[in-house]
Amino acid sequence: FTITGDHVVTATFEQVLTRRSLAVWLAERIFEPDAQPTGDGSFVDVDKTDVNYREIMLCVEFGLLAGYSKGEFVPEGTVTRAQLAAVLVKALYGSMFNPYSYKGMDTFSDAASFEGGWAEGYINLITKLGAMYGYDDGTFRPGDCAAEEDIVEAVFDRELNNGIFASGYCG
Repeated sequence: FTITGDHVVTATFEQVLTRRSLAVWLAERIFEPDAQPTGDGSFVDVDKTDVNYREIMLCVEFGLLAGYSKGEFVPEGTVTRAQLAAVLVKALYGSMFNPYSYKGMDTFSDAASFEGGWAEGYINLITKLGAMYGYDDGTFRPGDCAAEEDIVEAVFDRELNNGIFASGYCG
Protein backbone atom coordinates (compact mmCIF):
# COMPACT_ATOMS: atom_id res chain seq x y z
CA PHE A 1 0.00 0.00 0.00
CA THR A 2 1.04 3.59 -0.38
CA ILE A 3 0.30 6.72 1.57
CA THR A 4 0.79 9.91 -0.39
CA GLY A 5 -0.05 13.60 -0.39
CA ASP A 6 -2.11 15.26 2.27
CA HIS A 7 -4.18 12.48 3.82
CA VAL A 8 -4.67 10.55 0.57
CA VAL A 9 -4.45 6.79 0.82
CA THR A 10 -4.11 4.40 -2.06
CA ALA A 11 -4.37 0.98 -0.57
CA THR A 12 -4.52 -2.61 -1.61
CA PHE A 13 -4.48 -4.44 1.68
CA GLU A 14 -2.86 -7.80 2.02
CA GLN A 15 -4.68 -10.22 4.24
CA VAL A 16 -1.99 -10.02 6.90
CA LEU A 17 0.98 -7.85 7.77
CA THR A 18 4.35 -9.53 7.25
CA ARG A 19 7.56 -8.82 9.15
CA ARG A 20 9.14 -7.64 5.89
CA SER A 21 6.36 -5.16 5.07
CA LEU A 22 6.40 -3.85 8.65
CA ALA A 23 10.18 -3.29 8.49
CA VAL A 24 9.86 -1.43 5.19
CA TRP A 25 6.98 0.68 6.47
CA LEU A 26 8.85 1.62 9.64
CA ALA A 27 12.15 2.34 7.91
CA GLU A 28 10.48 4.66 5.39
CA ARG A 29 9.02 6.74 8.21
CA ILE A 30 11.70 6.70 10.89
CA PHE A 31 15.08 6.65 9.17
CA GLU A 32 16.68 9.12 6.78
CA PRO A 33 16.67 7.87 3.15
CA ASP A 34 20.46 7.49 3.16
CA ALA A 35 20.66 5.77 6.56
CA GLN A 36 22.52 2.48 6.52
CA PRO A 37 22.86 -0.26 9.13
CA THR A 38 26.01 0.20 11.18
CA GLY A 39 26.67 -3.47 11.80
CA ASP A 40 27.55 -6.27 9.47
CA GLY A 41 24.71 -8.50 10.60
CA SER A 42 22.48 -10.78 8.69
CA PHE A 43 20.11 -13.65 9.24
CA VAL A 44 20.12 -17.05 7.58
CA ASP A 45 17.08 -15.91 5.59
CA VAL A 46 18.03 -12.22 5.11
CA ASP A 47 21.50 -11.38 3.84
CA LYS A 48 22.96 -8.34 2.09
CA THR A 49 21.47 -9.44 -1.23
CA ASP A 50 17.91 -9.24 0.11
CA VAL A 51 15.97 -6.40 -1.47
CA ASN A 52 14.94 -5.14 2.00
CA TYR A 53 18.18 -5.86 3.87
CA ARG A 54 18.67 -2.16 4.74
CA GLU A 55 15.17 -1.68 6.14
CA ILE A 56 15.16 -4.94 8.10
CA MET A 57 18.60 -4.39 9.62
CA LEU A 58 17.87 -0.75 10.55
CA CYS A 59 14.76 -1.89 12.42
CA VAL A 60 16.73 -4.65 14.14
CA GLU A 61 19.56 -2.29 15.15
CA PHE A 62 17.05 0.26 16.46
CA GLY A 63 15.40 -2.47 18.59
CA LEU A 64 12.05 -2.40 16.80
CA LEU A 65 12.25 -5.92 15.42
CA ALA A 66 14.31 -8.97 16.32
CA GLY A 67 15.28 -12.28 14.87
CA TYR A 68 14.60 -15.71 16.25
CA SER A 69 16.90 -18.04 18.18
CA LYS A 70 18.00 -20.07 15.14
CA GLY A 71 19.38 -16.97 13.40
CA GLU A 72 16.27 -16.44 11.33
CA PHE A 73 14.33 -13.24 10.73
CA VAL A 74 11.40 -14.93 8.93
CA PRO A 75 10.60 -11.96 6.66
CA GLU A 76 7.38 -13.48 5.34
CA GLY A 77 6.21 -14.40 8.84
CA THR A 78 3.08 -12.74 10.12
CA VAL A 79 2.88 -10.03 12.78
CA THR A 80 0.34 -10.39 15.57
CA ARG A 81 -1.69 -7.47 16.89
CA ALA A 82 0.30 -7.72 20.16
CA GLN A 83 3.60 -7.54 18.28
CA LEU A 84 2.39 -4.57 16.24
CA ALA A 85 1.32 -2.74 19.41
CA ALA A 86 4.78 -3.30 20.93
CA VAL A 87 6.61 -2.18 17.78
CA LEU A 88 4.53 0.99 17.44
CA VAL A 89 5.11 1.94 21.10
CA LYS A 90 8.85 1.25 20.75
CA ALA A 91 8.94 3.42 17.62
CA LEU A 92 7.26 6.25 19.51
CA TYR A 93 9.04 6.04 22.85
CA GLY A 94 12.13 3.87 22.36
CA SER A 95 13.70 2.64 25.58
CA MET A 96 12.02 5.40 27.60
CA PHE A 97 8.78 3.38 27.80
CA ASN A 98 8.31 0.97 30.67
CA PRO A 99 5.55 -1.48 29.64
CA TYR A 100 4.98 -2.46 33.28
CA SER A 101 3.68 1.04 34.03
CA TYR A 102 0.64 0.34 31.85
CA LYS A 103 -0.13 -3.15 33.14
CA GLY A 104 -3.12 -3.94 35.32
CA MET A 105 -5.46 -1.44 33.69
CA ASP A 106 -7.89 -4.19 32.64
CA THR A 107 -8.57 -2.36 29.39
CA PHE A 108 -9.17 -5.61 27.51
CA SER A 109 -10.24 -8.97 28.86
CA ASP A 110 -7.55 -10.87 26.92
CA ALA A 111 -4.45 -8.64 27.11
CA ALA A 112 -3.12 -9.79 30.50
CA SER A 113 -3.63 -13.48 29.78
CA PHE A 114 -2.01 -13.51 26.34
CA GLU A 115 1.38 -15.29 26.43
CA GLY A 116 2.02 -14.38 30.05
CA GLY A 117 0.95 -10.77 29.65
CA TRP A 118 4.17 -9.51 28.01
CA ALA A 119 2.24 -7.20 25.64
CA GLU A 120 -0.37 -5.87 28.05
CA GLY A 121 1.40 -2.55 28.72
CA TYR A 122 2.05 -1.95 25.03
CA ILE A 123 -1.56 -2.75 24.15
CA ASN A 124 -2.93 -0.48 26.87
CA LEU A 125 -0.76 2.45 25.81
CA ILE A 126 -1.24 2.15 22.05
CA THR A 127 -5.00 1.99 22.49
CA LYS A 128 -4.94 4.88 24.97
CA LEU A 129 -3.14 6.89 22.28
CA GLY A 130 -5.87 5.90 19.84
CA ALA A 131 -3.46 4.36 17.36
CA MET A 132 -4.99 0.87 17.60
CA TYR A 133 -8.36 -0.28 18.82
CA GLY A 134 -9.95 -3.22 20.53
CA TYR A 135 -13.22 -4.88 19.65
CA ASP A 136 -16.77 -4.24 20.82
CA ASP A 137 -16.72 -7.43 22.90
CA GLY A 138 -14.00 -5.97 25.16
CA THR A 139 -11.13 -7.92 23.62
CA PHE A 140 -8.01 -6.82 21.77
CA ARG A 141 -7.33 -10.21 20.17
CA PRO A 142 -3.56 -9.91 20.62
CA GLY A 143 -2.81 -13.23 18.94
CA ASP A 144 -4.70 -12.40 15.75
CA CYS A 145 -2.65 -11.49 12.73
CA ALA A 146 -2.29 -7.76 12.19
CA ALA A 147 -3.47 -6.40 8.86
CA GLU A 148 -1.86 -3.65 6.85
CA GLU A 149 -4.95 -1.57 7.51
CA ASP A 150 -3.99 -1.60 11.21
CA ILE A 151 -0.91 0.42 10.23
CA VAL A 152 -2.93 2.88 8.15
CA GLU A 153 -5.22 3.35 11.15
CA ALA A 154 -2.18 4.09 13.32
CA VAL A 155 -0.80 6.56 10.77
CA PHE A 156 -3.96 8.61 10.64
CA ASP A 157 -4.53 8.60 14.37
CA ARG A 158 -0.94 9.61 15.14
CA GLU A 159 -1.16 12.37 12.49
CA LEU A 160 -3.93 13.94 14.53
CA ASN A 161 -1.45 14.16 17.42
CA ASN A 162 1.56 15.13 15.25
CA GLY A 163 3.28 11.83 16.00
CA ILE A 164 6.34 10.49 14.24
CA PHE A 165 4.24 8.32 11.96
CA ALA A 166 3.00 11.48 10.25
CA SER A 167 6.42 12.33 8.84
CA GLY A 168 6.16 9.73 6.12
CA TYR A 169 3.27 11.30 4.29
CA CYS A 170 2.42 14.82 5.40
CA GLY A 171 5.81 16.50 5.52
